[in-house]
Amino acid sequence: MLVLENSNTAQAVYEKQLGVTGAVFWTDGLKWIQKDGVNLLSSSQKSSVMLQETAGSVEVAVSDPTQLNTGTVSIEINRSAASLAAADPGVTVTQLSPNIKLEVNVNGAKGRSFKAAFNLNGPAEVIVDNTEAQITGAWTASSVLPHYYGSDYLYSNSGTGADTVRWTPVLPEAGRYTVYYRLPDGNTGRSTNAPFTVFHNGGSTQVRINQQTVPGGSWLSLGSYEFQAGTQGYVELTDQANGTYVIADAVKFVKQE
Repeated sequence: MLVLENSNTAQAVYEKQLGVTGAVFWTDGLKWIQKDGVNLLSSSQKSSVMLQETAGSVEVAVSDPTQLNTGTVSIEINRSAASLAAADPGVTVTQLSPNIKLEVNVNGAKGRSFKAAFNLNGPAEVIVDNTEAQITGAWTASSVLPHYYGSDYLYSNSGTGADTVRWTPVLPEAGRYTVYYRLPDGNTGRSTNAPFTVFHNGGSTQVRINQQTVPGGSWLSLGSYEFQAGTQGYVELTDQANGTYVIADAVKFVKQE
């Protein structure tokens, strides 16, 4: 066990065999923890942070042990990620490269930990689940039918287009990405022409998806498009479709080599 810091502003240790760093930040204000004389991890507020590194990934867990913060904690990790693998609701990733940056909403969390995982190698792959999407209108979470991504999916009654779900990725670099939609198991009440619109460089492209397919559990391609780095591109689904229900699960962006 290596002690990285033991001061009145922070305490941190590193366990080499597990590749785990544990840090407690005692004061508000930007504070960096160093390892081998180089910045490793920073926090903007009082917090407890666990960081695990492997050859191809980084995982982080953040909590507010004071249970007094009614806002967010800003975390920065001195590592560059190829993509976001997963993130709990309440975690907003604002940057993947050259450093990983995330905002954690700890308001009302009562000390609960929020987790995020990042891929360091391979083609950039970013998954945005329905729990991370921007929701407008009446959508209900469900896990009744299987083969969804993550903890659940959303459904809305077919309507006029007023109810929307928008998936906005944080893309690590500009380039051509293939966009996929995760299709859970369908039934006869679901739409056969659910309208997914991909907003990319130079415009937008709408793709209609049959959501009655059984079995589900596959990633359906919405096409390949050019995107800028960051959050300019996104995919949007509306409820303007046939059938009784429209389903919203996860969307994946995979960079082409």
